[in-house]
Amino acid sequence: QPQLQWLAMPAAREHCARGISIWDWAGSEAGHAPDVVLACAGDVATLETLAAAAWLIISGHLLYYSGDEAVRQAASYSHLGAGIGLPVLLGLHLWRRALV
Repeated sequence: QPQLQWLAMPAAREHCARGISIWDWAGSEAGHAPDVVLACAGDVATLETLAAAAWLIISGHLLYYSGDEAVRQAASYSHLGAGIGLPVLLGLHLWRRALV
């Protein structure tokens, strides 16, 4: 089954040898200390983490740069919903696994 390749072979070898690395193409810190660090392991988790990073970048950009108050409010509610909803979903998932 074909899989997505996120790194070229030399970069993948370096990443594995170090155990961790920063993917410059997937971040937006541009040489500054990051505000948020997202980490994962595995193919599905990588897709989910990159999707989360894209959502944070886009909605954060709208919050910071949008002059339209309605757009800023929608982005703010999006962050609030994810901030409340994701921990609740994780808690329910862990609780369900504990019952099994």
